Amino acid sequence: PTNSNSGGTAVAGATSASFTPPVFTTAGDYYYYAVITLTGSICGTTLNSDVAQVKVIADPIITSQPVTSQILCQNVTPTNLTVTISGGSGTPTYQWFSNTTNSNIGGTPITTNATSSTYVPPTTAIGTTYYYLEVTQSVSGCKVVSSTATVQIVAPPTISTQPLNGVACIGGTTPDLSV
Repeated sequence: PTNSNSGGTAVAGATSASFTPPVFTTAGDYYYYAVITLTGSICGTTLNSDVAQVKVIADPIITSQPVTSQILCQNVTPTNLTVTISGGSGTPTYQWFSNTTNSNIGGTPITTNATSSTYVPPTTAIGTTYYYLEVTQSVSGCKVVSSTATVQIVAPPTISTQPLNGVACIGGTTPDLSV
């Protein structure tokens, strides 16, 4: 538990020249060193290595996910996609991704105006796009990923048949006007 190469607790089963620490579930500093036992040596019976520190850093937590779904007419103003985080260490970096499937892996990094916790999705192209945010800790490089936000852009309605001019007599039946 301390930065010392003596007085530690032996790790069960760790009896070779290399050791992989376990997966950590708690943030903190962990210290390891090796004790090499020599047999038949005239220069001593044990050697202690230097201490290796494993610093486990808590990941940021996404406390607010982006709006899950928007159906919008083409070229209208969308609702911003925003993610809120808490915790972690250092200054986080942000990268928004777009995807053709409803998945928060395998997307394409968005190259314009997509490196903050808020992203304004474009509404120029008709179709459905899925967006998600990847937050990376500057200290450790560890990443957390938001859920996906679906943005569906539909064509605005258009009039395919315009009403036709008509003639009516006074007191007579008026022609139907239809669109």
